[in-house]
Amino acid sequence: MPRDLISGQVKEFLAPIKAQNLPCIWIGPPWGNETTLYHKTDLRTKELSQFLAQTVAPCSYIDTTAFARPGEWPTLDGEHLTQPAYHQWSADIAGAIARLRTHPH
Repeated sequence: MPRDLISGQVKEFLAPIKAQNLPCIWIGPPWGNETTLYHKTDLRTKELSQFLAQTVAPCSYIDTTAFARPGEWPTLDGEHLTQPAYHQWSADIAGAIARLRTHPH
C-alpha cells in the first residue's frame, strides 16, 4: 500500500477543512471482491481502513467494514456495490453519523 501517497493526498484534501476548523466525518471503504479486475482483497481493504482511521484527523472516522462481513455485500465489479448493498451501506452510515452526533468522540 503506498502509504506516503495516500497520506499526502489525504493531507492535501483536508488542508482547507483544517484551515477553517470545520467538523468532518470520513467514511471508510466497504468490502469488495478479490476475484475481480480490481483485486480488492479483504486484507487490503482492512489495511486501508485501519490506515485511514489513523490518518484523517481531525475528521471522525467511520469504519464501514464493521457493518458487514467480507463478501456479505455483493458488488457489480468487485469494487462498486450493487444497489441493494449500497442502500444497506448508506443506512448503516447514516446510523453511525447519528451515533456520532449523540456520542461524539
